[in-house]
Amino acid sequence: EAETKRRSTIMTELCRRITLEKNRQWVGWEGEILIDEQGTMQGTWIGRNDWYKQVVVAGAYVLGQRLKVKITDATKFDLRGMEIKRQKGLYISKTNLTL
Repeated sequence: EAETKRRSTIMTELCRRITLEKNRQWVGWEGEILIDEQGTMQGTWIGRNDWYKQVVVAGAYVLGQRLKVKITDATKFDLRGMEIKRQKGLYISKTNLTL
């Protein structure tokens, strides 16, 4: 039983490390997400991109809203992003999420 627990702990840590590495590859990505739930922290929302990656953004949104975001950070659980708005041919940053 102790050996099973030890192996499980090793595998869990390996999976978390790989997931974090993969999520970090998304930093800098810009694209559209669909807001599909309210975040656990006040003022945050969770959306999904076309690859069903979970993206956390701060702001005032509604379920079903689509918005363009830039991924600014990654954790082993999700991506963190900020909305970017198009203004006179340029995209500008609206909100940067720091948790």
